Amino acid sequence: MEELDNDLSDKRYIAWVALSLLITLALGAYLRWHMADFVALFTPWGNLHHVHIHLGYYGVIFPMMWLSWRAVGADMLNTTTLKLYALCVVTSSFGFLFQGYGLVAIVGSTGILIIWLMSAYRLQRWSGLKGSWLSGIPAAILLSACCIPPIAISGGAERLLWLRCFLTLLLIGGAIPTACLIDGLVRPKWGGVWIVLTTFAALSVGPLDNQIMQLAFVGLGGTIMLASPKGFSANAAMWQITGISLIVIGLSEMSHPIAIAGTHYLLLGPVLCAMLRGVLKEEPLWLEWGYLCALLIFTAAIAAPVLLPSLERPAFITALSGSVVVVAWLLRGWIAMISKRDQLGNTA
Repeated sequence: MEELDNDLSDKRYIAWVALSLLITLALGAYLRWHMADFVALFTPWGNLHHVHIHLGYYGVIFPMMWLSWRAVGADMLNTTTLKLYALCVVTSSFGFLFQGYGLVAIVGSTGILIIWLMSAYRLQRWSGLKGSWLSGIPAAILLSACCIPPIAISGGAERLLWLRCFLTLLLIGGAIPTACLIDGLVRPKWGGVWIVLTTFAALSVGPLDNQIMQLAFVGLGGTIMLASPKGFSANAAMWQITGISLIVIGLSEMSHPIAIAGTHYLLLGPVLCAMLRGVLKEEPLWLEWGYLCALLIFTAAIAAPVLLPSLERPAFITALSGSVVVVAWLLRGWIAMISKRDQLGNTA
């Protein structure tokens, strides 16, 4: 295990995750400015969109989840597997960029899926899993893997539904519980039903497209609100808004803008902020609140066609506020590096 510890403290691992995050954010902003008719695309929309989505999950969310699991004592993938995973991420990203959903991207994604399942198996064997927020994650990863064949063989609206199911399982079944654990949210006694509610929620916005089952989001949101940090802080507000958002999704008719807005808020809000909490702890309060406000404007603008149909130029507002979110992350990274440098200087 000594090699494993050295590997996880290796700056190259963090650098790869940071680079993946930067590319994902930059691509997202680029696509939003294209939707606002300000820039042209250098390659087909679908290819760039594939890279944006997949790199976010492949290169950012899962590597950060693995680091978070290890932080609480769970086992982790070894050096060789992590290097193979990085190769698969690079392969699939270039495949999506130049060929779209073609052979190269499929080969790379298959390797990634196998390693995801390996990590789920290791987590399932962890002695501290019972009673933890992480208890349902292995099942969520396995269930998401079951969505891959339908995604591969279907097309059009049917593929979109299966993709929603897949992403919901990974986001709410995997990333959100990890963020809850890292941020210290108290898991309620009924926390074991989280994976059950997540499965119903994923199916409701996916292949079953059932509004009754969609009420599972209400249960998920209520759980988050009860477990959220108390007091007045940007972090507490972010988690309360997360709970409210899930409840609203459960009570609303699902649409593409609502799904996209909810996904972006959850990923850019509680998931990334919690998993990077150790890095962001030195940032000023104005940046915490400013980031939350920019994120809320950004996601509200995405959902504007449904929530605010009379709003003028929503695509421009989305692109502008999204760019502010990207700049905020750059600023957060810069502050974190300055803080780390000062710490090293003080201990020298």
